Amino acid sequence: MCDGNTIFALSVGGGSRLSAGGVSAEEDTDIAGSAAADALVIAIINALESVDSIPGFPSL
Repeated sequence: MCDGNTIFALSVGGGSRLSAGGVSAEEDTDIAGSAAADALVIAIINALESVDSIPGFPSL
């Protein structure tokens, strides 16, 4: 990935677990991962919608 597109994830341990609404830690991980994927999709769509074309090369 040399084009500047990077996704970072951070996890910190602790004595207590914050719940994302799931029944278990695994379900909370799924909920957080799904929310992160949705945020990434929205960011990509926003980038595509705001792009300007280069003269001679039409944008999508």
